[in-house]
Amino acid sequence: MNDAQEFSVEGKRRFVVYTTEPVMLNLVPKIEADKSLGNCEIVLSPTTVTEAQLREQLNLRQADLAIEFSESSTSSYFTQPFFSDQICVIASKQHPRIQGRSVLRSITKKNTSH
Repeated sequence: MNDAQEFSVEGKRRFVVYTTEPVMLNLVPKIEADKSLGNCEIVLSPTTVTEAQLREQLNLRQADLAIEFSESSTSSYFTQPFFSDQICVIASKQHPRIQGRSVLRSITKKNTSH
């Protein structure tokens, strides 16, 4: 039997998940409310390493999985869309570089004109 066939939520198991802080904020209430986890513990850890270091932690089984905004480009791992989210820009209406302009156009112009 492989690990997936032997898995049961009745057995004590700890899953380490590396992810970003915004994703953690989204997942914590869902994990806390999920009564089907049984004796499984999900530990969310902030991703503070490079993609190569993250892959190494997965290889060494220091992490069970990672939830990231980028896809892994190696054949040793698979990626699967998990959820989609919208990102909002919030700025003061009085900001001197944004007044009378589209916020995104102002940001894009500032970040692309070096």
